[in-house]
Amino acid sequence: MLNISKKNYGRLGKVPYRYIADGRKREIAEVEKEYNDRIKAIKGNSEKEIELRTNLEALKGKAIAEINDKYDKELLEIEKNNLENRLESFGENSERELNERLNIQLKLNDMMRDAEIKDAEKNGEDVSAIIDKYGKRQNDIVMRNLESRFGLIEDYTDKMIDRQETASIEEYNALKKQYSKGEISREDYEKKAYEIGVKYAKARLQTMIKEVQAEMALLDPDSDKYADLEDRLANLQSQIDEIVLIRR
Repeated sequence: MLNISKKNYGRLGKVPYRYIADGRKREIAEVEKEYNDRIKAIKGNSEKEIELRTNLEALKGKAIAEINDKYDKELLEIEKNNLENRLESFGENSERELNERLNIQLKLNDMMRDAEIKDAEKNGEDVSAIIDKYGKRQNDIVMRNLESRFGLIEDYTDKMIDRQETASIEEYNALKKQYSKGEISREDYEKKAYEIGVKYAKARLQTMIKEVQAEMALLDPDSDKYADLEDRLANLQSQIDEIVLIRR
């Protein structure tokens, strides 16, 4: 069996695959030669000799199957480590990285499930518990990824609101400066200060609506969280409608 450490998989690239292909081919050739020589050595055609040849063919097939199984597991381990290395290479969350991470984690889950099912079936064991276990893991992977996407959306919303608040303060300070210099009347000052407040209150609500809509787009419309977000969306929209009515 190959003994290549996880940290070396990335550096070696496709080298382990070549080792496995070569090793598989060599070992199968050795087994075939050994059993074929033993089969050819049986010269007669008696019932016992025919049975012996048949048994040797079966043993040869079993030995080759064991070799293939061994090298298939080697390939699985290499692929698993390659995928895990890719996961470790990801930096901060982004939509692209979340998509790639989800695809890799689901692929790893499928690979491990299929390997366990194959071993269980070979031993005549029930596979339903394995299917259930990896089904739960798949759901957990999707939910964790979904939470990360929600976090990404919420971080963007927070940044947008921070910018809006900064812009609001800057506009208000500029207006206050105009008033202190006597460039505008008190009436104009109060009117414009109110308009600044309304404008950024509405902008904040619109940003929050976009956040809710983005989160809803990720969810099953039949889920409880989707229903909660629908209620929140309606509430935010009603607040905007109230601001519009007040301005009129």
